[in-house]
Amino acid sequence: MKINFRAMSARRVAWFLLLAVCGAVLYVSVSTDREEVLASVGGEVLTQEEADREVESRISADRDRLSPDQLAELRQITRDSVSREFINRQALLAEVDRRGIKVDPSAIEKRWASVQSDQPPRWSSADILRIHLIGQGKTRAEVEEGLRIEILLNELMTADIEVSEADIQQYREEHANHLMSADKVDAEQIFISIPENANAETMAASRELAESIRARLLAGEAFDQVAGDYPDTEVRYRDASRSIKRGESLLREVDEVLFSIPTDTVGPVIESEFGCHIVKVIFYEKGSMPDDSALRIAVEQEKKSDRLHRFMDALME
Repeated sequence: MKINFRAMSARRVAWFLLLAVCGAVLYVSVSTDREEVLASVGGEVLTQEEADREVESRISADRDRLSPDQLAELRQITRDSVSREFINRQALLAEVDRRGIKVDPSAIEKRWASVQSDQPPRWSSADILRIHLIGQGKTRAEVEEGLRIEILLNELMTADIEVSEADIQQYREEHANHLMSADKVDAEQIFISIPENANAETMAASRELAESIRARLLAGEAFDQVAGDYPDTEVRYRDASRSIKRGESLLREVDEVLFSIPTDTVGPVIESEFGCHIVKVIFYEKGSMPDDSALRIAVEQEKKSDRLHRFMDALME
């Protein structure tokens, strides 16, 4: 697929941030007279019972559609996530308190009203960051805590980041395989099906039909007009409205022709295990790298990720 780097940047930021905080997690599991403690930070504890309640709430929609083994795996992944959020939240709250960060009451009311509404959430990269660092606020107090933490994180992540030309060039070289978009074509196609386990006579008749159709196309007749002269069950037509990327076609034989013939040229009859194919490339676009402005954004996000990683490591220490 062609990489829309600008569109991907938000998702990329989110995943960088999630990966960053994963390295900053400290787990504690001890027994007390009351119940097992999964994690403890600054005197605050997360118990097994509290974690299990949150886990079951989060996986409730998946219980009926997953096998027991899949559900057990999801339950463990979710439990780890809940513990991670608790630890991150407590570490960040301690830093928020140290800095004396406050929240405008109107912002609290607005977020609290959103939490209480029945509208489904629309996740953005900022939401993903908030959830995986501080959890989902379910009480008014948790909402206020979350907003205070967001102020801290926004201060951290919006501070200036310097990106040099050398940084961009290094990023381009290190990520060349992922950044280069695939060649793509828009092509009209005609497909003549051959029944499975067809005998030699039927296969020969299909090839003869394909060659006769190609001859009409070479003579200048339109693909859709020619295909319209035959039943859809025998001859199928696809217009050039959808771009096909190199390597996307399930048939290697078709892919090779699509990216080797000149534009506005009717290709040869292509034989595959499913039948005969005839293609004509209408538009060809060679793959390319994102421009420097897009790469600058990516480098900036990578530097922000590293900054967050170091910040969380320092808090944990």
